[in-house]
Amino acid sequence: MAKLEKKNINPFLAAIANFCCLGFLGYFLIGQSKKAILFLIVAVVLLLLGTIGMQTLFLPFITSVLYLALVILAAIDIHALATGVEKDEEVDEHEYKSEILYKLMSPIHKEAVFKKGGPQKKEEEQAEAEERDENKE
Repeated sequence: MAKLEKKNINPFLAAIANFCCLGFLGYFLIGQSKKAILFLIVAVVLLLLGTIGMQTLFLPFITSVLYLALVILAAIDIHALATGVEKDEEVDEHEYKSEILYKLMSPIHKEAVFKKGGPQKKEEEQAEAEERDENKE
């Protein structure tokens, strides 16, 4: 598990860069290069499937929706990851912060790691702490 080093990258700009460049540029910016290459390959395959299947009406629609969902989820993921790196949290080079994206990509990204982050994690930790306090009483 290699921790990503802190870089002066605005999480919002990393998410925008990721969204505009086939869902991979933000991952390169924070240092997740293997993940970036994987996302580039998946995005290109989806776009090629959409253009090859132009004879049918349904295939381009499906691939377009999948591509858009992938790029949006990747932008959300990169924002959470870049925020973690900015706050000096330990972020693995194969880590996902979006559970949905992790579940979608884990069959092809064998080294994928999911760690909850953000407000959900804080709420769960707070609920666990309250539960422990109630058990002590």
